[in-house]
Amino acid sequence: MKFPKLKGLTGQEAIDLHTNFFGNKKPFAKFDKDQLEKIEAALETNDVSGLTQKIADLDANIINLNAVQAETQNAIDQALQLNGITIPEGATTAEAIIALGAKCKEYGSSENRHVTPKNNGEEKPENNQSLIDGYFDPKAPHNQVNL
Repeated sequence: MKFPKLKGLTGQEAIDLHTNFFGNKKPFAKFDKDQLEKIEAALETNDVSGLTQKIADLDANIINLNAVQAETQNAIDQALQLNGITIPEGATTAEAIIALGAKCKEYGSSENRHVTPKNNGEEKPENNQSLIDGYFDPKAPHNQVNL
């Protein structure tokens, strides 16, 4: 079955190829007026002029999405490496993010940090008369001015 797309466009069952009497030229097809009108009607109903721009826009979007995905994957890989997290080969981005989330939860619940002690607001400051506001000691050597 030769020229299936052209047959679909023209609505013909078959496209007959003709040769001249001597057969020394390439075969050609003849269309009568009705066939040409069918072709013209099919071309009008299947206007594809806007598809070229749409395809170009979608190609640009694909390129942009691939760039964003590469940047995201790079950032995730760096975060995993910085935190010493190893994930199995072929793990998805979602699984990597879940592993990072678990590490963040571990860091957040850890009590091993160098910060001020927790204060729930119920503890009373020590009753030390030499401290101002409970923490400033004017008699401490580092708070003395030597003249």
